[in-house]
Amino acid sequence: MESVKNNILLSKNDWDSYETSWDFQKHPLIPTNVDFKDNAALSLKIGDYFDNWKKECQQRFNKLKANEEELNRIFIEIYGLQDELKPDVQDKDVTVRLSNRKDDIKSFISYAVGCMFGRYSLNIPGLAYAGGNMDMSKYKYFIPDVDNVIPITDEEYFKDDIVYYSVTGLFYKCKVANTTNLPTVTSDWQLYNDSVINYTQDSDILEAFEEAKVNFNEGLFPDDATRLKIFLFLVAHYLTVDFNIALGVNQIGILTSKSVGSVSEGYSIPAWLLNNPALSMYASTGYGIKYCSLIKPYITGNFFIVKGRTT
Repeated sequence: MESVKNNILLSKNDWDSYETSWDFQKHPLIPTNVDFKDNAALSLKIGDYFDNWKKECQQRFNKLKANEEELNRIFIEIYGLQDELKPDVQDKDVTVRLSNRKDDIKSFISYAVGCMFGRYSLNIPGLAYAGGNMDMSKYKYFIPDVDNVIPITDEEYFKDDIVYYSVTGLFYKCKVANTTNLPTVTSDWQLYNDSVINYTQDSDILEAFEEAKVNFNEGLFPDDATRLKIFLFLVAHYLTVDFNIALGVNQIGILTSKSVGSVSEGYSIPAWLLNNPALSMYASTGYGIKYCSLIKPYITGNFFIVKGRTT
């Protein structure tokens, strides 16, 4: 029957809007057949696409419900159950979803992260990558993260941070909290001159890790937790040193004093560190000083005084 076939199609379309479907093509809040590099084509806000999605869900819901009630009427008539049953279907028994702003935005963020990792592409429908060799020709509008690592910080810090936004090398600062407008909306965003070289890059961190490995003796420490904690301080030291070298000045140095209101305190670098030819080079950063203070018990040993005599 036509109503049965229509219900199957409606239910399939609903299921295919979820990422868990084998036939998932794109997120419902992503426009179809749009040039994502055309600002005029992107004039609609995400709220507009949500409104369209809301209407689509409601129409599908109403149609499926009406079809089910029509089928109920047919079978009630066939079996002569007019006095026993009613064809009405309650909303809670309709098995396709209605739009939900919170859930739909969550799924939209999930899809966006999938695009960042290359799982999906704005250029092709469905799954773009699920392992093996990645075909970069599938990605034109949005290029996936090259190292498959997406940092999440509260400010723009890493160039591939999840909150970082760049269009052909342009940088934007958000002026309105929680805005859903594109950065081209000047009331919400401010364009400013910057460069990715001014941000910590993955290569900087990897380089610091490699430098730390050269001078780290993991056999000194009693357990993995201690070993990792001390190693990361050493990595932070080398990363800071590299920044200082790149900046040409010691802008990221050591805090030797601080004050809060009328209360202030200061401190100096320990003499045992400055006078040690093997460790003094770590005195150039606060992380290096912390690293040395943590390894000191493991390289000097513990001394105990016991009473005794010789004969």
